Amino acid sequence: MQPAATKEERRHDSHPQNCKNKQVGIVFAQSNDNNNSSQIPILFIIESDIDSLSLATPFADIHHRSQFDDEEEVLFMIGAIFHIVAVQVDDNIDDLWTIKLVLCNERSNELFEVLEELRQKLLPEKTNCMSVGDILMEMELFDKAEEYFQ
Repeated sequence: MQPAATKEERRHDSHPQNCKNKQVGIVFAQSNDNNNSSQIPILFIIESDIDSLSLATPFADIHHRSQFDDEEEVLFMIGAIFHIVAVQVDDNIDDLWTIKLVLCNERSNELFEVLEELRQKLLPEKTNCMSVGDILMEMELFDKAEEYFQ
């Protein structure tokens, strides 16, 4: 089975779990609706170099707020950007895809150029509900966009 290729299929309906413990992550990835053959379990392996990040670290360790201590949950800020390093099937676990990511440093020249182009294209001088709705429309999230337009 190949990972999804269209925009619609790339969306996920489950809440992504972010934890430091790889085994817990595998359990969460495999626990998704196994009766739905169109869903593919994916484990994201994220690397970050804390020393290269700016003063604003784009993630927080929230294990102390978790209902389950062994989850070692991590919360990423909205807008955190990751570089995709590899996408592959895990050789040791049937039907589990792994996607290796590296948390981007916002000072990266390449990242800065991409972000600046997106800002100019998508965001007006002042951001309001209408501009958020426009972005959601471009993402083909029509129901959510409608909420912002009302």
